[in-house]
Amino acid sequence: MLFPIFSLKKRTEFVIKRAEKFGGNISFSNYEDVETAFKNKELFPLDLKAGVTDALNEFLEPIRKKFQDPTLIQLTNNAYPQEKVFSLFSFFEMDNKIKIKIKIQKKKKK
Repeated sequence: MLFPIFSLKKRTEFVIKRAEKFGGNISFSNYEDVETAFKNKELFPLDLKAGVTDALNEFLEPIRKKFQDPTLIQLTNNAYPQEKVFSLFSFFEMDNKIKIKIKIQKKKKK
C-alpha cells in the first residue's frame, strides 16, 4: 500500500527510523526489499510497524488539517451524530448470591 502512495507523492524511498544502536535508519525503494529484509530478520517487526505508522501518519496529516475547518467539523457532526450510552444497574439476590443486572441502551443525540 505504501509504495503506490509513494509513487503518487513522487517519493522514492520508504525510510524506517531506528536508533544507531539498532543499526540506524534503513530505507527501501520497493516492497520486495522490505519483505526480504523482514524474512532475513534484518528488519525487526516493531521497527516495521513504527515505520509504517510514521508513513501513514505523514500521508494522513494533510487530511487531518483539512478536517479542522469548522465547516467540515459541523458537516461531520451532522452526518454522524454522537450516541450516548446509558447503563442501568440493578442488584438482586438469587440462590443466596447477589447478582447484578446490567442494561445498556444507546440514545441518539438530537
